[in-house]
Amino acid sequence: MKLSVSGNTGESAGKIKITLTEDSDSSVRYQGTVETASSGQQRINGVISKKDSLEVSARGGNGVDGRIGADGKKGADGAWGSDATCYLPAERGQDGKRGEDGEKGTNGGPAGNGGEVEICVEDPADLSLFSLVSNIDVRAGVPGRAGRHGRGGKGGKGGKGGRYLDDPGNLHYHRHHHHHPHQDFEPYNPLPFIDSHAPDGKDGPDGNTPTEILYPGAPGVDGSVRYHILSQGIIQSTYTAPYKLRITNPRYRTGQQHGLFEPGDTVQVVYDIHNQSISMPSPVELMPVNVDLSLRSIFQQTGAGQVRGNIPAGGSADNQSAPLTLKIREPLIIKGACSEPYVETTHLRVQLMNTRLDRPYAESDLSPIRVSYPVQLLPRKKFYTAAIGEPLDLELEVKNISKKALGRQEGRDVFLQIVEEDERNSVVLAAKAVDTLGPDQTEKLQASIVLDEHFAFGSRREYKANLQLKPIDRNKSMSLIQQQVFTVQVTPKYQRSERGFTLVINAETSPEAVQFWMKQLTSIAQKPVAVWNTSYYGQFPLESEVGSLLADNAHGTLIVLDNEFTGPDSKLIRNSEFIRKDNLLHAAQIYDNSIVIVGDNKQLPESYKTKETGLLWAEPEESYYSLDSLVDALLLEAPETISHAKLTLPTETFFSKSSPQQVLDRVAEKLKQCFPHRNYHFSVERVANSSKVVIEIRRLADELNTGVKSIKLNPREMQDPTRVGAVNPQGIINVLPFTQKLDLFMKDSNPYHQQLTQAIITDLLAEQRLVRQTQNYGSWWSVLTGRYRHNFQMELKQLRQLVSTLNIMAQQGSYYNTEVWAPKVIQVLAQMQYHARQQTSFWSRLADFFVTQTNEEINRSTRALCSEALASYGQLTQKSVTELTPTLDNHIARLGFEDKLREEIVSLQRAIRRGGCFFNETHNRKELFAVQKLLSVCLQESKTAELQEHLVILQKGRFKECYTEFKKLYPEYHQETEVKDHGSYAFA
Repeated sequence: MKLSVSGNTGESAGKIKITLTEDSDSSVRYQGTVETASSGQQRINGVISKKDSLEVSARGGNGVDGRIGADGKKGADGAWGSDATCYLPAERGQDGKRGEDGEKGTNGGPAGNGGEVEICVEDPADLSLFSLVSNIDVRAGVPGRAGRHGRGGKGGKGGKGGRYLDDPGNLHYHRHHHHHPHQDFEPYNPLPFIDSHAPDGKDGPDGNTPTEILYPGAPGVDGSVRYHILSQGIIQSTYTAPYKLRITNPRYRTGQQHGLFEPGDTVQVVYDIHNQSISMPSPVELMPVNVDLSLRSIFQQTGAGQVRGNIPAGGSADNQSAPLTLKIREPLIIKGACSEPYVETTHLRVQLMNTRLDRPYAESDLSPIRVSYPVQLLPRKKFYTAAIGEPLDLELEVKNISKKALGRQEGRDVFLQIVEEDERNSVVLAAKAVDTLGPDQTEKLQASIVLDEHFAFGSRREYKANLQLKPIDRNKSMSLIQQQVFTVQVTPKYQRSERGFTLVINAETSPEAVQFWMKQLTSIAQKPVAVWNTSYYGQFPLESEVGSLLADNAHGTLIVLDNEFTGPDSKLIRNSEFIRKDNLLHAAQIYDNSIVIVGDNKQLPESYKTKETGLLWAEPEESYYSLDSLVDALLLEAPETISHAKLTLPTETFFSKSSPQQVLDRVAEKLKQCFPHRNYHFSVERVANSSKVVIEIRRLADELNTGVKSIKLNPREMQDPTRVGAVNPQGIINVLPFTQKLDLFMKDSNPYHQQLTQAIITDLLAEQRLVRQTQNYGSWWSVLTGRYRHNFQMELKQLRQLVSTLNIMAQQGSYYNTEVWAPKVIQVLAQMQYHARQQTSFWSRLADFFVTQTNEEINRSTRALCSEALASYGQLTQKSVTELTPTLDNHIARLGFEDKLREEIVSLQRAIRRGGCFFNETHNRKELFAVQKLLSVCLQESKTAELQEHLVILQKGRFKECYTEFKKLYPEYHQETEVKDHGSYAFA
């Protein structure tokens, strides 16, 4: 509620005088007078609820702002002078007019004075009613701001002078203000001119701007507030400010007195109360101290504190004789959700209550209070690994963090136990009742477990460490206050795999992930795979003195599950953090490994293609003094050799001068053009006192084998790859090294021959695409003479590796069990030859007739290697090349047919997107589905029976020839798909 006698604009505030009396238990009556200049004195009498507050406003009115003068208008511009004619001279321009003066502004108006306010109570015992008045405003108003003079107007611009004649004579010159040249006047002969026109008129002067200083209005005077205490209508005492109480300095005393706040304990709180008024004492009645119930707290108030009244101005008191009493509520401890010690930081705020108005005089600041039990379990590892049959010790340790001894002998029991629980029963493995546990002392309990062969690898067992404490209320039974859970993973020991597969896990890898990957890799390898548990062995030694996983898995694969787990120092780490850049280099160059990271791949190690000095090589073996000699040597280099070379080159030539970095960049660019499939590490330094530089060149892993490979899974997919179907065998096979793919491909018992075939073809085509980026080195003459010619049969390493594998098997007489994988070799060779045919043309062959073309040289090398592979394949299958050639040609033709089907699909999709007639669009969709299904059958992705419903379209119309070609190329399919009666068929 608000009472106001504030002044209007420029006026002073009035007066207000009221007396407060208690009208009822729920209301207060105010009565008195208000007086203003406009309405005079008036009596007021009203009632206000004790829940409301009273605001009194007697503020002076604000002064009127000064007027802002108008700016003067711009003066008129002068007229232009007339131009010269044959008879009259050019006229001068007229002067501009003076600008108008600016208007004067005015001073700001004075502010009004604040009013007078008097608040009275009829008895000294009614001082508490003053708290009903929440705010009194008797400030003076704000003075009016000074105005501003108007600015003088700008003077008019002078007129432009008339133009002089450029040449004499009777010109026929028309202008509305000129004399006409046909009139009879004497001709005017102009003088030689210097300027092009007569003088311009002068600009008019600007108008005046008033110069008198303008001032803001005079400030007002603040009003006054007085508080009167009456007795029988007579003023007994007067104060200029009310009492002001403040709560400070909380002091706590617990019932247990052990240095902390424990659930179930009682707390006594004492506060200091200060009266910060300069004159008025506090009310005389007792003032309760209560907990602020609006703030959520674990404290329960069991007794209110009390502070005596009549605290003098500037004095203080406390509730020492009647402290505030609280009880800390006991929490609900839930099994399995209390692995950490119970600690809660709560906040306490109290209120000094005005009992007459049922509102606080003051509130304390928030006081943070930390609640915990006096004993707690010290941190221990949560995840453990154990091999079958090996003992594992589990340990818990309890510590007394209070200042008071606990235990059976101290009258308050502390009980420890380690149990094995499941859904049906609970087995206590170890238990102990602590006799005495002094302040800061600890007590341990151990239990030993052994897992038998009934547990599957990767499965988990949970063991629980319980801490029980006798409550403060001794009538209650022992209660669980903390429970740590130890998760033990059953892990296999590392044993080298025959097929070069090692799965790297840790203690926190989920059982579903361990089982999935072991089963999936075993299915691909057809042999048991090795498992390395980083948590069990405490390390991940790719290369170390103890052992080398890279050496154990030469030509194999390490599948690294990269979920986060707790390391020895209790920090979260990943298996990928153990991989160094030199490990990646050796994996690719020495051991022919694939390191596959499975996870979110957010923290994969960087590639070792770096200029850092952290990688070590042997000293360079060869020195070269020209780029030509270096390229010559690199062309003869065996692919498996790691090159080390020093190249010395000048920075200054007859034509130019270069920096060492520019020389290095040119060398790097040339080598990348000549060997796009290779990677080199470069470093450069200037030779002392010379204009030459030395470039160190080191051969790294080839482009296709660079860095780690990855299978990206999110945390949910990592947890359970089976449920979400995130990983398929093709994805795993794709990341294997090429040597391992070939080894698995040649095994007749492997169920993934189709996937291996596709992966091998993909690798061979990727290698060929990369090698096709090769550019010739040297001048045109060197190209013509073939000086720097590549041996692409050596550059196509993977294709040559396939040929070598077939040759070795043929020489060893490995003729058994070839019926499963051997037909797939024809598919691989057909893909390579078909791809080579796609990369040639009539013009490239014609150009190759005169000058050897890189593209045609690669095609010849591909065909030669394929022919050699076909011969070895013939020995394995005991067939001649003549017998195999038709089969190979058929597979090549099939690839062309499949490409033709893909082109038809694209054409039909384009026609459907264009739209048009409804019947045409419907027909196009039927044709599209038919061609897509035919292609799916050709790729062995669909069964032949699924083609039956589309034969009506395929055996008639524009796809008849296409279907005839299909029957010719795929004789094993068409016999099952003949339609005896096609019925009627309408073409749109």
